[in-house]
Amino acid sequence: MLTKSKSFLYIALALAAGIALLLLPGTGGTESTTVSAPSSAEYTAALEKKVASLISELDGVKDCSVAITLAAGYEYLYASDGRVSHTYGESGALLGDEETREYIFATTDGNTQPVVISERMPTVEGVAVVCKGASAATEQKIISLLSALFNIKSNKISVITQ
Repeated sequence: MLTKSKSFLYIALALAAGIALLLLPGTGGTESTTVSAPSSAEYTAALEKKVASLISELDGVKDCSVAITLAAGYEYLYASDGRVSHTYGESGALLGDEETREYIFATTDGNTQPVVISERMPTVEGVAVVCKGASAATEQKIISLLSALFNIKSNKISVITQ
């Protein structure tokens, strides 16, 4: 059985080790890199299909075609580890800093890949809609719907009725 003094000693050592780890040089962090995913075209096609289906449910719309333009592809945030080295002169003055950054990789089933912290879906930049049978009021509903759905301004949306 541990005595109170030994218990206190172990707690103090654990606390000191934790503080020492916090004081070690290094600035673990993340770095953002944009990567285009090969499935951007599939993502766009799926969005166009969903939007066409949604617009077709409005009153007076008989047939609808939709084209969507993306601003960029998928964006991934990768885990990285960074260290900062300080260079001092003879007088003790700081001469400069040098930062090194390395990406963190994980191996799963023999596959080594960078660790992804977060993923951002592509953002919609513009939408074009061609439909039959829509009135002017329905056109405004479509523009309002798309503006709210994709958080884009109405000047980025074109609705043409035939």
